[in-house]
Amino acid sequence: MKDAGWFERNLTNDYTWVNAQTGALQTRDDWITAVKNSTSTLESVESSDLKSRVENDLGLLTGVVHVKGRDAQSQPINYNLRFTMTFVKRDGRWLVSAAHATKVQ
Repeated sequence: MKDAGWFERNLTNDYTWVNAQTGALQTRDDWITAVKNSTSTLESVESSDLKSRVENDLGLLTGVVHVKGRDAQSQPINYNLRFTMTFVKRDGRWLVSAAHATKVQ
């Protein structure tokens, strides 16, 4: 998650993210700043239950991601998020346009 460059290259300029903890709508710049400033340490991020579909220049990906590591206070984190990601094809490249995640028990 510390690779802010990946996000800079692969998120659309108008990217939006619905924060899983707060429900707040965040922009591309908000997300990239959060990645750059994060002091959390992720030990693993594993995806499962992936389903995708594509129609013309729009793609959808849903699934579950299991996140494990330590937060900024070095406390353990271990949770699952069910997510939806929207991709758009621009200039021959697939870019992430929007994402939403909800914690799963």
